[in-house]
Amino acid sequence: MGNNDTVPKPSLKVPFQIKVTVATLQAFSPSLASNFLTKLFFTPVKYTTPERETPFKYQCALHRETINGKRITVYHKGQSGPNILFTHGWSGRGTQFYRIAEALVKKGYRITLFTAPAHGSSDDKTTDLLEFVQAIEFVNQKFGPFLVGVGHSLGGVATVNAFSNGASFKGIVTIGTPATVQSVIDDFCDLTGANGKTKAMMIKRLEKKYQRHLEVHAPFEIMKTRDVPGLIIHDEDDRDSPIASAHLLKSVWPSATTFITKGLGHRKILGDDAVIAQICDFVDHIQQTQS
Repeated sequence: MGNNDTVPKPSLKVPFQIKVTVATLQAFSPSLASNFLTKLFFTPVKYTTPERETPFKYQCALHRETINGKRITVYHKGQSGPNILFTHGWSGRGTQFYRIAEALVKKGYRITLFTAPAHGSSDDKTTDLLEFVQAIEFVNQKFGPFLVGVGHSLGGVATVNAFSNGASFKGIVTIGTPATVQSVIDDFCDLTGANGKTKAMMIKRLEKKYQRHLEVHAPFEIMKTRDVPGLIIHDEDDRDSPIASAHLLKSVWPSATTFITKGLGHRKILGDDAVIAQICDFVDHIQQTQS
């Protein structure tokens, strides 16, 4: 093993107070602990937009839209050409894709990205995967069709689900995307210190809420019966979405290729030159097959 200082630390930091609360609750009542964690599971953290993304943000045309009473902000750049849709991950924002988006605009594409419900400047506090999917479907209907859908992390899960529901993607790019819903819950429970009993109760609460097995939304399950040209991008040192997800997803997605990076972690991957080149080449290929 190499020096631990060279390995990316987990990018999601859980406040110490939350871990103490979980530990205290599950010591007395795993049910109360699972209720607390379920509420926390639906509450994204809102981060300030970094200065490096601000110029891009103000160069875009934007629309304010409302879906099921929750606000999203849709950004556009590029005047013409095939349209590419970007979907960010949990606690993320559309402008995280600014370097990829700018590269595609220079090549003549039009890009659309949005900030999901309960993210960004929205007054809403909670959201979930299904609202991400509904946002994609809304944007697809109003601003599509889209040649390619690009999704980071949970945004990749939502993009695959929207495609399964009929969204007009001729190709899909996933970046650091979990292959299963169980892996998302496992990582969340590990980060918050939840034990096995609390986790099991949390899963039961979620399945009762949605009246279905959670894995019906997993890219691994969906791509067993769907197919579309794909590009699976993942970093070996991704601590938020381990590399095993890329290999698992590829095993059921015959029309996808993989591009594996190292040392970029979960978010720096969005600004990597080699990643950007791979995405541009993939989009060009999809466009050529449609001409």
